[in-house]
Amino acid sequence: MRKLNDGNGGIPFFDVFRPCHPKSAIVSQAWIAGCGLRYLIWAIVRKASMGWSAVGWYTKPFVLRLHFTNKFVSAVVVQRPIGRIVAAATSQETQLRKQIGDTAGVAAAAKIGEILLEKMRLTEVSVVGFNLEKALQKTHQRDHEKIRIITDILSRNGIKFI
Repeated sequence: MRKLNDGNGGIPFFDVFRPCHPKSAIVSQAWIAGCGLRYLIWAIVRKASMGWSAVGWYTKPFVLRLHFTNKFVSAVVVQRPIGRIVAAATSQETQLRKQIGDTAGVAAAAKIGEILLEKMRLTEVSVVGFNLEKALQKTHQRDHEKIRIITDILSRNGIKFI
């Protein structure tokens, strides 16, 4: 076990950076438990050995996922490390289908953005990880306007993207 040299003979490296919950693999649980900074440092040190690109995985606890098909639009906010769905909205819901004629169009995307915003406010999520440029590169041209509408609705109402 590697030791840190503090002038007193060193202390075990793992004892300094060990999270409060050894079986926990998420930053947000550590923040709830009150040991977020210790866990974040531990995660960064641990992930640095795998490459610095992996560190972003721990610093973005909530991620926005958008999915478009020929018939439906769906948006989900996921608590990334454990995969828990925090907020979700889809045009497949029966009540929403009756309100909107076209469940895959721009109007459906706008309604999905509003519903997702309400659900995010209820769960007190104000920051999500989402890369607009990467999303626009990966999706088909017809979905670019839908992506921009959803992200504009969220950003205009106080949701920050990291």
